[in-house]
Amino acid sequence: MPAFSTAPAARRITGALVACFAGCFAAGAHAQVADWQSNVSSCTPANDFTLVNAQVVAAGGYVRAPLGPNPPAIYTCNVLDSYNVIVPAWNWLRLQYNAPVAGAVTAALYAKDKITGVSVLQATAVSAASAGIANVQVPLPALNFAVNSHYIVVTVNSLAGFRTQAHMVTAAQ
Repeated sequence: MPAFSTAPAARRITGALVACFAGCFAAGAHAQVADWQSNVSSCTPANDFTLVNAQVVAAGGYVRAPLGPNPPAIYTCNVLDSYNVIVPAWNWLRLQYNAPVAGAVTAALYAKDKITGVSVLQATAVSAASAGIANVQVPLPALNFAVNSHYIVVTVNSLAGFRTQAHMVTAAQ
């Protein structure tokens, strides 16, 4: 009876593992999601005033600032790239809002250095005056998730006679 050899089985297992790793880690194996977006209502209230006084409209997926004059409602949205792309192909920061006065809603994207903890402003989208739901977009610099984490701070200012709304923030291609 011939001696049992594990060499062919070991080669097959090694080949399968190499193919698996090559497929799993090759560029393009996991395509990047087209856009990252978040309803502002799913972001984190940044202070007690926002938590207590801003109105979250779950059915519409937006938040309303209280009637002014009051401090602004502030939300922080963590920007995640779910496909672990180090430098995503996002070129635009978009803000969806409803505000009759220009500048009443802003979305500021920050990069926070993973080593030093220092945050740097990357882009700010500022609302124009609108009679209904509107969108504004500004260009983004290249984001780098290897070096930084990224987050967006949405500020919804209180206005007399109108409940300013923040709907959605998006990092888009």
